[in-house]
Formats: sequence, C-alpha cells, structure tokens
Amino acid sequence: MRMTRLLVGTFAVTAAVLTGTVSPAAAATETDTVRPDRVGADWHLGDTRPSGTATFSDAYGGGGSTSSAVVLSTPESGAKVQMLSDDWAGTPIADITALSYETYLAESPPNGVALPALNLRVDLSGDGLPDYYLVFEPYQAYGNEAIQSGTWQEWDALKGGDAVWWLSGHPTCGQAHDCTWDEIVALHPAATVQEGANFRGSLGFNQGSGNGGVVAAADLLRVATADRDVTYDFETDVVLSSKDQCKDGGWATSTAPVYRNQGDCVSSFASQGKSRR
Repeated sequence: MRMTRLLVGTFAVTAAVLTGTVSPAAAATETDTVRPDRVGADWHLGDTRPSGTATFSDAYGGGGSTSSAVVLSTPESGAKVQMLSDDWAGTPIADITALSYETYLAESPPNGVALPALNLRVDLSGDGLPDYYLVFEPYQAYGNEAIQSGTWQEWDALKGGDAVWWLSGHPTCGQAHDCTWDEIVALHPAATVQEGANFRGSLGFNQGSGNGGVVAAADLLRVATADRDVTYDFETDVVLSSKDQCKDGGWATSTAPVYRNQGDCVSSFASQGKSRR
C-alpha cells in the first residue's frame, strides 16, 4: 500500500510539472498569541462605547483546546465594544482566502441570538480612508437556530464565497439586503482594509449597540491570504505565584511581568517578601 500511494503521488507531481500547472505553495500557518499588553499597541478597542468592555478571561475557556479568550460585554442597549487589529491595513479584500473565528455565548436576553460579529473597515473609494464597515454576523449567515449558548462554535465567514455580509449604509449590500462575499468582491474588486483617522483598528470583533445584556467570548480569529495565514489566540497573562515556579524554565513563561532570567524572577519574589515585613 505504501508503494501504491508513493507512485500515485509521484505521478501527480510529474504530470503537474509537465503541464505547467503546479500551484503556488500555501502560506505557512502561524499562531499569534494576543495578551492584554497588546491592546493599545497593535490591537485596539476602536469605537468602544460606554458601558461596553473587552476582558481577557479564562471564565469560559477558549476556542479549540485553548484556555482563555476575549470576553465582550454590552450590558445596555447603547453599549458597544470592539477588539480590532491594525495588522491587515492595506490588504485588498479580494486577496483574503480565509476568515473564521469561534464564539461562546455566555449570557443573552430571553430571545437574543446576538454574537460578536466580524468587522472590516474598508475603503471603497480608493482615497486611503475607510468608507464602510463590512460586517459578518453568524445569525445572518447560518440562521438564528444555529446559535447555541454555553458552547464554543466555529464560524466560517467566507463559506467558499457564499457567506453573507453587509456594508453599513451601502445602497446595494446594506444590512437590510446583505450580499455574499463573492458579490461584494465583484462589486468592489479594489476595496481594501483600511485604518481611519478617528480611531485605530480595522479588522476584528464587534459587539454592537442594540445587544443589551449580551456577554460572549471570541477566540481563534483566522485571517489568510496567499502570503499569510495567521490565527490569533487570545490568552490571559501568565502570572507566577511563588519563587519555586521560577525554576526549570518557569521564569520564561511569565508574561506579567517579563523576567530577564531565573535569578531576576527569584529576586522579585524575595523583594516582595521583604516589603511585606
């Protein structure tokens, strides 16, 4: 059986070379761990409004087998919270080959089905400034009945180009008449993800106004093009609680604070003990 598989694979590669149809290698996948200290650096709260909050927490675990996530809360109808990266500014939307993420609905109103949406701030006019929000909402793409509470769910926001999105205030693909991803790309092939002058961040999570009482976690945001394939894993800080945890390389796992070496770690706990006395 090994020989059969090897021969088939060899023939396929040889035939592709002879016909000139070798596909370009896929971008190497990477996981980028996002911790609280990244907020304000390359991740941003964007257009967050009172009393919306974003908290890194392990209260609901994380997507996949991870241990934590970012928890978005909108206690009141007027509240809004965003968690947006500036990492993809300038990327043509036509170049995006994968968009997905996971959510966990922890609390919602009695008949609520709201979850964190994906928001891309996009420039359609070509002036280098965002004109619209490009929005994906799970309930529109998958139906209200697909949303469950108390469990992690993964959402493919492209679905091979068939996933529905809407552009805020757009005359053709507005919220009342959403369009598929492929339709939007066909209408605006030169559209790009763009940063704005009013606040930072252009791609990520949004829990918008009108969702009072919703608490939901979001994690494992994957964004891919032909050149990059990144999954953002939102994790809480690693905080050591004793000098013994500094040993055997434990000092290097700490993220709050970051230690220079094992001695620096041990010394920090020794100095805490002196200050208490």
